[in-house]
Amino acid sequence: MVLADLGRKITSALRSLSNATIINEEVCNTSA
Repeated sequence: MVLADLGRKITSALRSLSNATIINEEVCNTSA
């Protein structure tokens, strides 16, 4: 199914995006 594959890609993209946001927040908190 193409839709299932697309949803999987979107989910993984959102997960990596949220992970990057968390890492950026941690870096900002430690440097501040």
